[in-house]
Amino acid sequence: MNHTLPSFNRLRPVGAFGSFSAICLAVAFYFFVTNPSHAQVGPTTANINLTGKQFLQIGAGTNAYTNILMGDSSWQGGNTLRIANTNTVVSFNFYGRFGYDGGENTLIITNGAKLIGTSPGPGIGFSSSSNNALITGTNSSFNAIGLTVGNNGRGTYNSLNIVSGGSVEISGRFELGVSGGYNSLTISNGGRLTDVDGWIGQMGSYNTSVVTGVGSLWSNASSIIIGFAGINNALTVSNSGL
Repeated sequence: MNHTLPSFNRLRPVGAFGSFSAICLAVAFYFFVTNPSHAQVGPTTANINLTGKQFLQIGAGTNAYTNILMGDSSWQGGNTLRIANTNTVVSFNFYGRFGYDGGENTLIITNGAKLIGTSPGPGIGFSSSSNNALITGTNSSFNAIGLTVGNNGRGTYNSLNIVSGGSVEISGRFELGVSGGYNSLTISNGGRLTDVDGWIGQMGSYNTSVVTGVGSLWSNASSIIIGFAGINNALTVSNSGL
């Protein structure tokens, strides 16, 4: 079973009865998608596929998926996926694409929730711009084998924000701005990022990373490389960040 939320602009009322039916359907859809207590996805769904200006919250249970897709095509951007609450676990074992070709998508992991990727290479803003990921709150976490923020030339102005006790744990490489520009990483107020290798601006330009505040940490088991074949990339550590 695939979970693809319907889009408002697919409603095509025909006649008076059609108009009434379409309005009822639109109201029901709005209530389902925007009300956090109702927009829940269970553990039997194979895919999450948000296809344009859609909101989905997962707020309870253990939820395993094959793919999580947000904005896979250029016209499918503007989606939000919110994973919330202690004991909420979401996992994917193949694709985790948060803004592949469609931009302006938002991923939020909050209030102790966990997102786990068991395949290499999830990406935030692969070939699109203005995608944002926020991991916030004590015990909120995103675990993956690898993670790229901003890729493939068109991956610009994407951001990863790890704040207020949230954490991102990468068992391989974290990459910011691979052939992309103006992407950002912010770790603040006790946020933590751990990886094996960290790369900033590999063949990319104007990518920035900031680690700031007591308890904030970016830890690399092997190395960190800034600006390999790129220009004007930066890492700033301030205010007792590490």
